[in-house]
Amino acid sequence: MIDSLVDTIAVVDADGTIIAVNRAWREFGASNGAQPGVLDPVGLTYLAVGDIGLDNETDTVVSAVRDGIRSVRDGATSIVELDYRCDSPQQRRWFRLTITKLAGSQQRVVMCHHNITASKIAELDRVHRESQRQQSAQLESIGRLAGGLAHELNNKLGIILGRVEYAAGATGSNNPVLDDLVEIRTAAERCARLTRQLLTFARQQSVDPKTLDVNEIIAGLLPSLTQIVGDSVEIKWIPGSNLWTVRMDLAQLDLIVISLCLNAREALDGLGTIEIETANVSMDPGSTSRPEVVGGDYVRITVRDDGSGIKADDLPKIFDPFFTTKPTGSGVGLGLAGVHGAVTQNHGFVVVSSEVTKGSTFEIHLRRHDAPLKAPHAGVASGGSDSVQATVLLVDDEPALLRLMSRVLEEEGYTILAAGSAEEAMVLAKQHVGRVHLLVTDIVLPGLSGRELADELAACGLDMPNLFLSGYTANVFADDGAPGSHAHFIAKPFALDDFVDRVGSFLTES
Repeated sequence: MIDSLVDTIAVVDADGTIIAVNRAWREFGASNGAQPGVLDPVGLTYLAVGDIGLDNETDTVVSAVRDGIRSVRDGATSIVELDYRCDSPQQRRWFRLTITKLAGSQQRVVMCHHNITASKIAELDRVHRESQRQQSAQLESIGRLAGGLAHELNNKLGIILGRVEYAAGATGSNNPVLDDLVEIRTAAERCARLTRQLLTFARQQSVDPKTLDVNEIIAGLLPSLTQIVGDSVEIKWIPGSNLWTVRMDLAQLDLIVISLCLNAREALDGLGTIEIETANVSMDPGSTSRPEVVGGDYVRITVRDDGSGIKADDLPKIFDPFFTTKPTGSGVGLGLAGVHGAVTQNHGFVVVSSEVTKGSTFEIHLRRHDAPLKAPHAGVASGGSDSVQATVLLVDDEPALLRLMSRVLEEEGYTILAAGSAEEAMVLAKQHVGRVHLLVTDIVLPGLSGRELADELAACGLDMPNLFLSGYTANVFADDGAPGSHAHFIAKPFALDDFVDRVGSFLTES
């Protein structure tokens, strides 16, 4: 009779000895390469047989089963249900064990194992999606906060860096004040990096994706990485052959590699080895239990160290913003958060493995992108005879920064129409007699945005090249984060020399 049931069944007597199993039990065991004792377990103790294949919670499961058998046998309850996981070399399954008394017997019980794998996987998938939804909501909140902070903070940092640059240029090399100015500039640049890391984690950082050769980029970073990690840390570079290209922002790729190497250096405590390796990998959607992994071709960047490793309890939290295991004041916890943000923004994923005292391995997977590499720009021009005749419409809602940018461009010979809003810029452009050669505008403005200003000018017949300034560009450009075909970026804050060079270069190209 029990052979007709699809669930795996075992009948157990008072002392826990199996006295019968059904065909489904034997077929399940055979299909999973079970030992002979499992295939024909009559005469064996049920708990000894059931111990095979259970997960790491074996002791807990066995104890619960033992208590369940006793409760049903002694009449304390008529039925006991227990969900448990059973791993085999082929796959992972979940079962619901139902313990009931055998009809017509006072001492024997029936152990019915119902396969609930499909519903369990659906439940895990639902939990994962809910976790992703909550994380997305958190990221959105952080993004809004980060975006508002970045707009204001990067404007202020631009003023600080610009004024320091002017002051340093006017200060003699032997003046002790120069050292103070260098410290101010260093502190401001660190603040700018922290802002970029926060925006990257929150997926609000402005990006300019390009087709990149990962091997070439990392090879170019090696001299800087060697300086960053110190002479006592060895960097082993293992480039993969015939590596596919990827499409992402160059600054993001730099951030990923540098942040992982800095993290490895901290784990090494100044002495050890960091390996950086690249390879092509193809992912089969069914080859991983990670729901976020999409099948396809990836470029994998592996950064491994032989340092202190990461505690198992800390592993799930290492990508959380502001999480750090460093002493108070030694780190803000945005390095790995920035890595995770940059990777996921580019539709990739991160795999981390670590063991305390043996080191950590971070595997960055970036989607393959087949496209020809663009040749590098031949160079930048600044302040040539053509550019000094140019008129620039300059728009920014931060008065001090607007004055600073106007001053440096006027010193180069440009004619500047300075406006604090899009509406004021429209009036100046219409009243100006002659051609306006270039619009340089902040993107986030009161009223119309910088992009909307450019569109309005074009609609009025005042079409001109557009150079956008921004420390925060979420929801302004296209969904892929890239500007339109005629748009160019300057990320705030910027060095004044870079700003002048970029304006001159853009005018020359246009």
